[in-house]
Amino acid sequence: MRHFRGIPVALAIATTHIFALSAGNSSIGHLDPECPTGLHPGFEVSTFRYNVPAQNFFDATGSFFQGEWYSIVNLTTNGVDNTIGATREANFTGDFFKEELVQFYRSSTELVIAYKLISPPFHFSDPFPDFTAAYTEEYRVMSICAGSATFISFVSVICTDKPAVAYDTYYRYHQQVFSGFATQFNASMFDGTCPLSVEAL
Repeated sequence: MRHFRGIPVALAIATTHIFALSAGNSSIGHLDPECPTGLHPGFEVSTFRYNVPAQNFFDATGSFFQGEWYSIVNLTTNGVDNTIGATREANFTGDFFKEELVQFYRSSTELVIAYKLISPPFHFSDPFPDFTAAYTEEYRVMSICAGSATFISFVSVICTDKPAVAYDTYYRYHQQVFSGFATQFNASMFDGTCPLSVEAL
């Protein structure tokens, strides 16, 4: 899936440059890149609410160097885990990618991990639709409902040749990954405000 096919070197350099975020521990600021010729801006955000404490997700997803939960295995890593500038690379469904950590924050009630693609723009292929993209992603976990529930947001900022296809692919993939946590943690997903006990109704 993640494979560089025929993208000019100048385009690769330009795309890498526009995703060069500031590396502050608490904030990377707003990202709204101007994409190089041939690629167009895209944006996808998925949100989830679970009726289990956020600690479940802190433990399962709180390491930049462990990507199994996101279907990334056999990672090669460089640097110190969860430290700005650390990198990870792997073959995902047979294709190569490399990412750099640009933001990490963790407290007793919140986890934020943001990273950017630093290898050239890659070409999605089977089993995914065909499109080329570069990206930065931010994953955020928040404790809500007085510690009894979890809110998750996953934001993908993309430069791509096919914005509609890229949006649909990112959305479907995030839904698939995060819906699986409900089974893993024996949890229920919910919309709206905090779930109430029978006594509170």
